[in-house]
Amino acid sequence: MKNSKKGILNLVLLTVLFFGIAGCKSTINDIITGITGSRAKVGSTFTFNAWREDSSLTKVSGSDETLTSTLLDTNHTAGGRSGVYFFQSAKDSSFIHYEVDDDILEYVKPISAIPGIWLPLPVVSHITVTIPQLDSTVSGVNYKLSGNVVYNGSSNITVGSESISAEQITTTINLQITTNGVPGNETIIMQKWYAKKLGYFVRTEESTSTSTTIFGTRSGKGKLLTSYSLK
Repeated sequence: MKNSKKGILNLVLLTVLFFGIAGCKSTINDIITGITGSRAKVGSTFTFNAWREDSSLTKVSGSDETLTSTLLDTNHTAGGRSGVYFFQSAKDSSFIHYEVDDDILEYVKPISAIPGIWLPLPVVSHITVTIPQLDSTVSGVNYKLSGNVVYNGSSNITVGSESISAEQITTTINLQITTNGVPGNETIIMQKWYAKKLGYFVRTEESTSTSTTIFGTRSGKGKLLTSYSLK
Protein backbone atom coordinates (compact mmCIF):
# COMPACT_ATOMS: atom_id res chain seq x y z
CA MET A 1 0.00 0.00 0.00
CA LYS A 2 2.87 2.35 0.89
CA ASN A 3 4.60 1.58 -2.44
CA SER A 4 1.36 2.30 -4.29
CA LYS A 5 0.97 5.69 -2.61
CA LYS A 6 4.62 6.48 -3.29
CA GLY A 7 4.16 5.62 -6.98
CA ILE A 8 1.10 7.87 -7.24
CA LEU A 9 3.00 10.72 -5.53
CA ASN A 10 5.92 10.39 -7.96
CA LEU A 11 3.51 10.44 -10.93
CA VAL A 12 1.86 13.61 -9.60
CA LEU A 13 5.24 15.27 -9.10
CA LEU A 14 6.36 14.36 -12.64
CA THR A 15 3.09 15.69 -14.08
CA VAL A 16 3.46 18.99 -12.21
CA LEU A 17 7.09 19.29 -13.35
CA PHE A 18 6.16 18.60 -17.00
CA PHE A 19 3.38 21.16 -17.14
CA GLY A 20 5.48 23.62 -15.18
CA ILE A 21 8.21 23.37 -17.81
CA ALA A 22 5.70 23.55 -20.67
CA GLY A 23 4.31 26.79 -19.26
CA CYS A 24 7.70 28.50 -19.14
CA LYS A 25 9.28 30.51 -21.97
CA SER A 26 12.34 28.24 -21.92
CA THR A 27 12.34 24.92 -23.74
CA ILE A 28 13.55 21.62 -22.29
CA ASN A 29 16.71 22.13 -24.36
CA ASP A 30 17.15 25.51 -22.68
CA ILE A 31 16.91 23.93 -19.22
CA ILE A 32 19.46 21.24 -20.08
CA THR A 33 21.99 23.63 -21.62
CA GLY A 34 21.34 26.73 -19.52
CA ILE A 35 20.32 28.75 -22.58
CA THR A 36 17.57 31.28 -21.91
CA GLY A 37 16.79 32.71 -25.35
CA SER A 38 13.41 34.39 -25.74
CA ARG A 39 10.92 34.52 -28.60
CA ALA A 40 8.82 37.58 -29.29
CA LYS A 41 5.16 37.15 -30.18
CA VAL A 42 3.24 38.53 -33.15
CA GLY A 43 2.58 42.23 -32.68
CA SER A 44 5.83 42.92 -30.80
CA THR A 45 7.53 46.12 -31.97
CA PHE A 46 11.14 47.29 -32.06
CA THR A 47 11.82 51.00 -32.68
CA PHE A 48 15.21 52.03 -34.07
CA ASN A 49 17.10 55.20 -34.81
CA ALA A 50 18.50 54.60 -38.31
CA TRP A 51 21.14 56.56 -40.24
CA ARG A 52 23.29 56.57 -43.36
CA GLU A 53 27.10 56.81 -43.54
CA ASP A 54 29.40 58.40 -46.15
CA SER A 55 32.50 56.96 -47.83
CA SER A 56 34.51 57.37 -44.61
CA LEU A 57 31.72 55.53 -42.73
CA THR A 58 30.84 58.71 -40.84
CA LYS A 59 27.17 59.37 -40.11
CA VAL A 60 25.62 61.67 -42.69
CA SER A 61 24.25 64.76 -40.98
CA GLY A 62 20.45 64.89 -41.08
CA SER A 63 20.10 61.24 -42.18
CA ASP A 64 18.59 60.06 -38.88
CA GLU A 65 15.12 58.57 -39.06
CA THR A 66 12.88 56.44 -36.88
CA LEU A 67 12.00 52.94 -38.09
CA THR A 68 9.69 50.57 -36.23
CA SER A 69 9.96 46.86 -37.02
CA THR A 70 6.87 44.81 -36.19
CA LEU A 71 6.80 41.03 -35.86
CA LEU A 72 4.07 40.10 -38.34
CA ASP A 73 4.34 36.30 -38.49
CA THR A 74 6.06 33.47 -36.62
CA ASN A 75 5.31 30.78 -39.19
CA HIS A 76 6.37 32.57 -42.36
CA THR A 77 7.98 30.80 -45.33
CA ALA A 78 11.18 32.21 -46.83
CA GLY A 79 14.14 30.74 -48.66
CA GLY A 80 12.64 27.24 -48.58
CA ARG A 81 12.09 27.25 -44.81
CA SER A 82 8.92 27.45 -42.76
CA GLY A 83 8.58 28.54 -39.14
CA VAL A 84 10.34 31.80 -39.99
CA TYR A 85 9.86 34.94 -37.88
CA PHE A 86 9.02 37.83 -40.21
CA PHE A 87 9.74 41.41 -39.05
CA GLN A 88 8.92 44.44 -41.20
CA SER A 89 9.32 48.21 -41.05
CA ALA A 90 8.45 50.91 -43.56
CA LYS A 91 11.84 50.50 -45.27
CA ASP A 92 13.21 47.03 -44.57
CA SER A 93 12.34 43.54 -43.43
CA SER A 94 14.11 40.67 -41.70
CA PHE A 95 13.60 36.92 -41.65
CA ILE A 96 14.87 34.87 -38.70
CA HIS A 97 14.78 31.13 -38.11
CA TYR A 98 15.60 29.91 -34.59
CA GLU A 99 17.63 26.71 -34.46
CA VAL A 100 17.27 23.90 -31.90
CA ASP A 101 20.47 25.01 -30.12
CA ASP A 102 19.24 28.65 -30.11
CA ASP A 103 21.70 29.78 -32.78
CA ILE A 104 19.78 31.68 -35.44
CA LEU A 105 19.64 31.82 -39.22
CA GLU A 106 18.95 35.10 -41.04
CA TYR A 107 17.75 35.19 -44.65
CA VAL A 108 19.45 37.98 -46.62
CA LYS A 109 19.84 39.09 -50.24
CA PRO A 110 23.33 40.62 -50.54
CA ILE A 111 22.42 41.81 -54.03
CA SER A 112 19.00 41.81 -55.67
CA ALA A 113 20.10 40.02 -58.85
CA ILE A 114 20.94 36.71 -57.14
CA PRO A 115 18.99 34.37 -54.82
CA GLY A 116 18.94 35.07 -51.11
CA ILE A 117 21.00 32.98 -48.67
CA TRP A 118 20.54 31.81 -45.09
CA LEU A 119 23.32 33.18 -42.90
CA PRO A 120 24.10 31.17 -39.74
CA LEU A 121 24.62 33.53 -36.79
CA PRO A 122 26.38 31.65 -33.94
CA VAL A 123 24.93 33.66 -31.05
CA VAL A 124 25.12 30.61 -28.75
CA SER A 125 27.67 28.20 -30.26
CA HIS A 126 30.21 31.03 -30.90
CA ILE A 127 31.80 29.11 -33.76
CA THR A 128 33.25 30.60 -36.96
CA VAL A 129 31.17 29.71 -40.00
CA THR A 130 32.23 29.60 -43.66
CA ILE A 131 29.46 30.74 -45.99
CA PRO A 132 28.81 28.18 -48.77
CA GLN A 133 30.15 29.51 -52.06
CA LEU A 134 27.67 30.60 -54.70
CA ASP A 135 28.36 30.85 -58.45
CA SER A 136 25.45 32.21 -60.47
CA THR A 137 25.07 33.82 -63.89
CA VAL A 138 22.08 36.08 -64.46
CA SER A 139 21.44 37.93 -67.76
CA GLY A 140 25.05 37.43 -68.81
CA VAL A 141 26.52 38.71 -65.54
CA ASN A 142 28.46 36.23 -63.39
CA TYR A 143 28.30 36.46 -59.59
CA LYS A 144 30.64 34.57 -57.26
CA LEU A 145 29.92 34.80 -53.52
CA SER A 146 32.00 33.69 -50.53
CA GLY A 147 32.55 34.81 -46.96
CA ASN A 148 32.44 33.96 -43.28
CA VAL A 149 30.62 34.67 -40.04
CA VAL A 150 32.57 35.37 -36.82
CA TYR A 151 31.48 35.69 -33.20
CA ASN A 152 33.04 38.79 -31.58
CA GLY A 153 31.92 38.45 -27.96
CA SER A 154 29.23 40.04 -25.83
CA SER A 155 28.73 43.63 -24.69
CA ASN A 156 26.03 45.78 -23.16
CA ILE A 157 23.99 48.03 -25.46
CA THR A 158 22.02 50.94 -24.01
CA VAL A 159 18.39 50.90 -25.13
CA GLY A 160 16.61 53.93 -23.72
CA SER A 161 17.40 53.77 -19.99
CA GLU A 162 18.09 50.01 -20.06
CA SER A 163 21.40 48.19 -20.52
CA ILE A 164 20.92 44.97 -22.51
CA SER A 165 23.50 42.21 -22.99
CA ALA A 166 24.04 41.41 -26.68
CA GLU A 167 26.13 38.98 -28.74
CA GLN A 168 28.12 40.63 -31.54
CA ILE A 169 28.40 38.83 -34.88
CA THR A 170 30.37 40.03 -37.92
CA THR A 171 29.52 38.70 -41.38
CA THR A 172 31.85 39.36 -44.31
CA ILE A 173 30.50 38.69 -47.81
CA ASN A 174 32.80 38.89 -50.84
CA LEU A 175 31.18 39.24 -54.25
CA GLN A 176 33.02 38.98 -57.55
CA ILE A 177 30.88 40.40 -60.33
CA THR A 178 31.98 39.94 -63.95
CA THR A 179 30.19 41.91 -66.68
CA ASN A 180 31.22 41.48 -70.34
CA GLY A 181 34.49 39.95 -69.15
CA VAL A 182 35.27 42.91 -66.86
CA PRO A 183 35.59 41.87 -63.20
CA GLY A 184 34.50 43.92 -60.23
CA ASN A 185 34.45 43.25 -56.52
CA GLU A 186 32.02 44.12 -53.75
CA THR A 187 32.63 43.53 -50.05
CA ILE A 188 29.75 43.73 -47.60
CA ILE A 189 30.48 43.78 -43.86
CA MET A 190 27.50 43.35 -41.56
CA GLN A 191 27.85 43.72 -37.79
CA LYS A 192 24.90 42.74 -35.65
CA TRP A 193 24.30 42.75 -31.92
CA TYR A 194 21.69 40.16 -30.92
CA ALA A 195 19.96 40.24 -27.52
CA LYS A 196 18.84 36.81 -26.28
CA LYS A 197 16.53 38.61 -23.86
CA LEU A 198 14.51 40.01 -26.78
CA GLY A 199 15.14 37.40 -29.47
CA TYR A 200 16.07 40.21 -31.85
CA PHE A 201 18.81 42.67 -32.81
CA VAL A 202 19.51 45.77 -30.76
CA ARG A 203 22.08 47.28 -33.09
CA THR A 204 23.21 46.76 -36.69
CA GLU A 205 25.88 48.34 -38.88
CA GLU A 206 26.57 47.58 -42.52
CA SER A 207 29.19 48.84 -44.98
CA THR A 208 29.52 48.14 -48.69
CA SER A 209 32.74 48.67 -50.66
CA THR A 210 32.73 48.37 -54.45
CA SER A 211 35.79 48.38 -56.69
CA THR A 212 36.55 47.85 -60.38
CA THR A 213 39.65 48.45 -62.45
CA ILE A 214 38.76 52.16 -62.77
CA PHE A 215 36.87 53.28 -59.65
CA GLY A 216 35.81 52.41 -56.11
CA THR A 217 33.02 53.50 -53.75
CA ARG A 218 32.04 52.87 -50.15
CA SER A 219 28.95 53.61 -48.08
CA GLY A 220 27.30 52.44 -44.90
CA LYS A 221 24.23 52.46 -42.68
CA GLY A 222 23.31 51.66 -39.12
CA LYS A 223 20.43 51.18 -36.66
CA LEU A 224 20.23 51.36 -32.87
CA LEU A 225 17.27 50.12 -30.88
CA THR A 226 15.72 52.90 -28.79
CA SER A 227 12.60 51.18 -27.43
CA TYR A 228 10.59 47.98 -27.73
CA SER A 229 7.25 46.47 -26.80
CA LEU A 230 6.95 42.70 -26.34
CA LYS A 231 3.58 40.94 -26.64
